[in-house]
Amino acid sequence: MAELDRSKRARPAPALAPLDDAEIEAKSQTYAAAQPFPHVVLRPAIDDDELRAARREAVHELRADYKETDLFKVYQVPQDLGTIERAAPDLAQKAPALLRVRDALYAPRTRALVEKVTGCGAIDPDKMDLSANVYAKGGHLLCHDDVIGSRLGSFV
Repeated sequence: MAELDRSKRARPAPALAPLDDAEIEAKSQTYAAAQPFPHVVLRPAIDDDELRAARREAVHELRADYKETDLFKVYQVPQDLGTIERAAPDLAQKAPALLRVRDALYAPRTRALVEKVTGCGAIDPDKMDLSANVYAKGGHLLCHDDVIGSRLGSFV
């Protein structure tokens, strides 16, 4: 079934722009020196048009629940987008651009780039998860450390 779903997405997953060794080393140094916590910006990460299409799908096709804590105010899709084809196939059919973005983030090349830049070690694709969050006016995500023992990194 995954192959059928993948073929319905038509276009290939948008890929992160490849970086040469010097760019990877520069990003790695930027990551290590960044304050108040290690982080790095990858630009262009994924094509803006693809991200806009994925956002449209998240806002208009998927149901999101409001969540608020001391760290964030956000609307979050309750499904793990990593397994949405199995967990909610009807929703997956409505979100091909969102799944293409997911596929780009899950791609071996992306994992290898994150591993090299951060030095986080091997990323197990079976332990990756992905959620969609929409920040409405007044919504926010405060700076914080994710004290989750198995989390190696996050894309925001």
